[in-house]
Amino acid sequence: MKYLILQNTIAPYRNSLFNKMVETGLDIELLYMCEREKERSWKIDYSTMKFPYVVDDKPYGTLCGVPLHWNPKLIGIMRKARKARIIMGSPWNSPDVIAACWLKRIGLLKAEIIFWSEANYLTNGSRKKNWLRDRIRQYVYNTGEGRVIVPGQMAIKTFEQWGIRGKRFIQLPNVIEEDKILPMLKGGHKFTSIDEQPRFVMPVRLDERIKGIMNFFKAIGRKNVLSAQFDILGDGKDEAQIRQFVEDNNYAEHIHLHGFCTMDTVVNHYMNSDCFVLPSYSDPSPLSIVEACCCGLPLLISRRCGNHFETLAKGENGFLFDPDNATQIKTAFESLLNCRKQWRKMGEKSHQMFETNFKQDVVIKRFVEMLENG
Repeated sequence: MKYLILQNTIAPYRNSLFNKMVETGLDIELLYMCEREKERSWKIDYSTMKFPYVVDDKPYGTLCGVPLHWNPKLIGIMRKARKARIIMGSPWNSPDVIAACWLKRIGLLKAEIIFWSEANYLTNGSRKKNWLRDRIRQYVYNTGEGRVIVPGQMAIKTFEQWGIRGKRFIQLPNVIEEDKILPMLKGGHKFTSIDEQPRFVMPVRLDERIKGIMNFFKAIGRKNVLSAQFDILGDGKDEAQIRQFVEDNNYAEHIHLHGFCTMDTVVNHYMNSDCFVLPSYSDPSPLSIVEACCCGLPLLISRRCGNHFETLAKGENGFLFDPDNATQIKTAFESLLNCRKQWRKMGEKSHQMFETNFKQDVVIKRFVEMLENG
């Protein structure tokens, strides 16, 4: 059976996943609405894409920050694919997806539709009440044969919260680029000595509304900031504001903004840091947490990160917090500091959770079996 996988943009971190699917014998073809969406700064290396694909790189607009892709060419390909299955791997509110669902309902699109969703009811967008959005979302997800690919428990819980029931879930966690990361781990993890300030790594896009960077530092307080070193890896629209915050508070010797980093640089920071921090207000299923687990780091993460169910065992490899609760953020940070002698053991637990829940060989084999036999 052939699978057409619709994606809004080429995401380099997913190429490894799609290559692995092809290696296992899955017949896939990727349909991309565009090469790269405007807010993405990554570089695309087509030579790494060992699978068939179509890139319909048309200009697009946005509405309230939502990209509005319109790709009649891709809709036409899906309509003609009578003997294939279609995996809707782009956002549910894309005009292309809504149009395909309408065609399915009136009988002009015959192929089975399988949705691929990182649904998380705790993201900024999902937490806002919007009657029209909810009705359209119900219309979309209640189209087709009822199968949904999800990364983990947060998405399943979210469908229940949204009142979208009767679905058959296929597990496919977000997986990392193992072919790039694993070879870089051979030197082993270097934790700082107990007489040095601990080092925390924060790979985040510099967007305060989504990632809550300044919110985190304000919550843990000046004394805690000055007791540690924080490496922030990433760029974004709020870079000037965050730099000003660091300068105004005289934090330059403790909070280090490194800008956009290549994967090699990111992994090097992981391997020379003590703990991983992700204080997001809104994060469907961030790969950076999986990378941190792979690299053997204790975690300090927001409960709004969708994959916290599969990456964090409270107290065993880290701590969770509500990003809207300053007291809880500070308590979680200080609880982690108090466990410093156990950080290496906690990191080992993180890596164990990676091996169990995110290792490509395990994840993709299970996924293919569920997909083909469902």
